[in-house]
Amino acid sequence: MLLDPPTVVSQNEITLSVREIEPLLQAPPMNVPPWPGATITLKDGRTNVHSGGDPREAPAMMGYMKRVMEQDHDFYDVVGARVHAEIAGWYRKRLKDPTRFSALSTANGWDSPMAD
Repeated sequence: MLLDPPTVVSQNEITLSVREIEPLLQAPPMNVPPWPGATITLKDGRTNVHSGGDPREAPAMMGYMKRVMEQDHDFYDVVGARVHAEIAGWYRKRLKDPTRFSALSTANGWDSPMAD
């Protein structure tokens, strides 16, 4: 998007190194301790595991969300697209107000590539 400046400028074009603008595009670092995780026993006896998300898991998480986007009922396609965009923004460091991601659980068919 181009926008005229609200005042007279001395230069109409400037050259910037991508490395110069990258700090403006990335969110500030979150200085919070790692989340220890939690487990919940489901009614059927399976264990639902929640752990802090790791950016190295993002490609696999986005692959899972692509499958969710293919569902044509209950707005799964819309919700899947939005969640996929959030994961991609987190992975590419393009979230201005980041929150923590919780890894999906094995009880929901997710096997984290980071799990041992």
